Amino acid sequence: ELMTTQTLLPRWRGFNLLDFFTTQSTGDVSEDDFRWIAGWGFNFVRLPMCYTLWIEDDNPRRTHEPMLKKIDQALELGRAHGIHVCLSFHRGPGYSVNPERVEPYNLWKDQAALDDFCFHWQHFARRYQGIPSDQLSFNLLNEPASPSPQTMTRDDHARVMRAAVAAIRDVDPQRLIILDGLSWGNDPCPELADLEVAQSCRAYLPMGVSHYKASWVNGETFPAPRWPGGWHHGENWDR
Repeated sequence: ELMTTQTLLPRWRGFNLLDFFTTQSTGDVSEDDFRWIAGWGFNFVRLPMCYTLWIEDDNPRRTHEPMLKKIDQALELGRAHGIHVCLSFHRGPGYSVNPERVEPYNLWKDQAALDDFCFHWQHFARRYQGIPSDQLSFNLLNEPASPSPQTMTRDDHARVMRAAVAAIRDVDPQRLIILDGLSWGNDPCPELADLEVAQSCRAYLPMGVSHYKASWVNGETFPAPRWPGGWHHGENWDR
């Protein structure tokens, strides 16, 4: 059986940099990070970002230029060192996998949240229009949760992603856009294949290897990784 090889994305190798990660982040990127990453032979940086960092007075339509300029600086450092930069909303209006803040609305159910989500992505599309996609990509939202009727159905997710893609392409049709899989990045979304975007899924399984000692999933209780026999919630995975 023939296997189809994806051609949309290069074989990037790199890191998340957490300078814009939480509501308390400062956005103070370090050129040394980019210098070291490039020097080690890597070519990719993803910036998981929290939208509250670049708004004022908790108003999602009032942007804070000093923090936006710090994002500009991170992008310029990537370009200067030959590193692709991927902007990712780790917290977008109405949703984050990170429980540090309770959002005032639900991205998947509330039109106001969707409008604000599109507003911010269109702002970045306009701000960085003209920077080629081999230097910059947009990862729309980190790890949407598992679908459920109460919080987010697959149809809800598809509607939100299609709206955001359309908002970006209305400004910058050439921008490379990446969507995470559902169920915290584990499940692909074939229903969105016609959008001609990239999809980013995770390789978290077995969890005993990928999340050993990870405090946010009680990884301190996981047995020490060994091979063969990768631990996964009581199961031992072979090759």
